Amino acid sequence: MPLQGGRLQLVNGQLRRQHKRGIGTVVATVVFVFLFIFTMGQLYVWFVNQLDDYNALADQMLTLDQKKVTERVRITGVSISTGNVLNITVLNDGGNIAHLVSLWVIDETPNPDTHTRYTVDKYVSMGGTTFVTGTATFGNIINLRLITELGNSISHRIAPASSANNLRMTLVADPPTVIGKHSVGISLTITNNNTSYDSLYNLKITPASDIAYTYSGTGETINLESPTVTSISSIRTGESALFHWEYEIALATPSQNFTFKGRYTGASTFATDVAQVVTPFGTGQESSLASVTGNIRIIFTSIQWHKRTPDTQTSGFSSWNSNWQVDKDDYLVIRVNMTNDATQNITLAEDTAIYTQRLDTGNYIPFYIVSYNSGTNTISTYNNVTLQANGANIVTVYFAVDNAGGNPNSKKQKFGNTGTYAGTIGIFGTAGTTPYGQSIPFQAFIATN
Repeated sequence: MPLQGGRLQLVNGQLRRQHKRGIGTVVATVVFVFLFIFTMGQLYVWFVNQLDDYNALADQMLTLDQKKVTERVRITGVSISTGNVLNITVLNDGGNIAHLVSLWVIDETPNPDTHTRYTVDKYVSMGGTTFVTGTATFGNIINLRLITELGNSISHRIAPASSANNLRMTLVADPPTVIGKHSVGISLTITNNNTSYDSLYNLKITPASDIAYTYSGTGETINLESPTVTSISSIRTGESALFHWEYEIALATPSQNFTFKGRYTGASTFATDVAQVVTPFGTGQESSLASVTGNIRIIFTSIQWHKRTPDTQTSGFSSWNSNWQVDKDDYLVIRVNMTNDATQNITLAEDTAIYTQRLDTGNYIPFYIVSYNSGTNTISTYNNVTLQANGANIVTVYFAVDNAGGNPNSKKQKFGNTGTYAGTIGIFGTAGTTPYGQSIPFQAFIATN
């Protein structure tokens, strides 16, 4: 029995030890499950946080990408002075503020090219303009690269105008026929049709070599009045510039011609136009001139303008202004009171216009003649205006369209840019049966925003 009891006691001890091990396994399992759930919870929280950070970063990148795509910064003007000072005009056409951070000036004339970087810290508001300066060698071909904070690069390649020897040129002698002792205005229009560069700088004329004339006869007396504007700092591809000068013809022979010539410095050819001498000169020239037109001819007494509201307005004009300041974006009708003091009636041609020239750039804006019906207070396509001889009447002449013979229903004219514009009334027509021309200068217009 003791042996049997000892065995029972041993068996009971083994059962107790197995029970304890079972409880330990359950506890370990519970702890493991808890740690697993806790760890997975932490991983889930971390993952959600990372996902939120990623989404925020993705949204930020998308916003930046959208701003970059819609950023519209362009270079509108570049000039280089003879002192090698580079001036760049920058316009922001986009819908957000643009931040300019650097400028690369790449000089393509040396071999190899030279690259110079300038740090820029300029903010350009929407629709705003700013100026960036640097250094560049005058007379060289320069490639500009302007960098924005968003990573956009604006390139603009420039060259001196003298390096482009075949720009389109048109020269007009006004009037085309010379009556008596007379001034002849010469207008040289230069259009930048060069596509190798975005713009040309230092477009100029040198009077001693770029202005000339030839005469079909001999013994003429003619004096040159040099142009007041001889250079334009910058002209972009597609833009035009106007240079103007005058000759005073004091003596010439009837039926002879003057061939006037003009070009820009660097051009390979001259642009030309012809003015014909159609009245007697020499002894008694003043009396000969008076027998054709009278001593004074056409004069004007007042100039007024009217804003077209809407832009195609052709009737109902009532608010006429006599001051010289106008809004650059207003389409205008201009009226001039004229008197003919000549001894013959003068009939105006459709080429009669008010020519305005912007003083800083040389660009010109013409306003061509239209007809006016006082009964209906309406302007229309030009038909016929005659100024009676000997100051018999005062005629109000109207100007409103951008080309000769244009219909004011569809054609209109405005200055378009701010600046001061010198004005000249260019008269074309006939005095009796004789072709007639006359230039009448008047006070400038000032175009503002």
